[in-house]
Amino acid sequence: MRLDSITRMERFIVDALLASAQIPLGVEVIRLADDIEVEGVIQQGSSIVVRYTGSSVAVQDVAPLTTLRTMTFDVTLSSQDYLAQSGHDYVIQMCAGSVNTLSNSVPSDTGMQIFQPFYMASEEFVGLSDNSIYSYNQQWQVVAQEVYSISAIDPCVA
Repeated sequence: MRLDSITRMERFIVDALLASAQIPLGVEVIRLADDIEVEGVIQQGSSIVVRYTGSSVAVQDVAPLTTLRTMTFDVTLSSQDYLAQSGHDYVIQMCAGSVNTLSNSVPSDTGMQIFQPFYMASEEFVGLSDNSIYSYNQQWQVVAQEVYSISAIDPCVA
């Protein structure tokens, strides 16, 4: 796995959502890490925030060591009520657009061999804020296969 593999996967999700005709115009799509580093705060309104939240690893083969890494990415979708639109209806449209865009997509140039493409593991209503911002959270997973061709050497032998 390359050192920037996870960052590249986050950027893949952001780029796919930005380029999607399924996501309404005017929706801000950002990586949480980028926005915090540059701005220090996240803008309100209609937005989609992408962040890596963790992974689990299962051994598939012992010699050579082959693992399956299931990586989880949170996609938080939110929209605020305005006079001309319902925030809830708008964020539901964003949720559907995200599913249509990311399902079965395969990130490229990440330094990892993708074993299973992106799939949505869960979707839930997060809540309604005091500012009339409706939020949903989707958890997306992708499975990468890693083969470690160098066999482990006993420290005594080394």
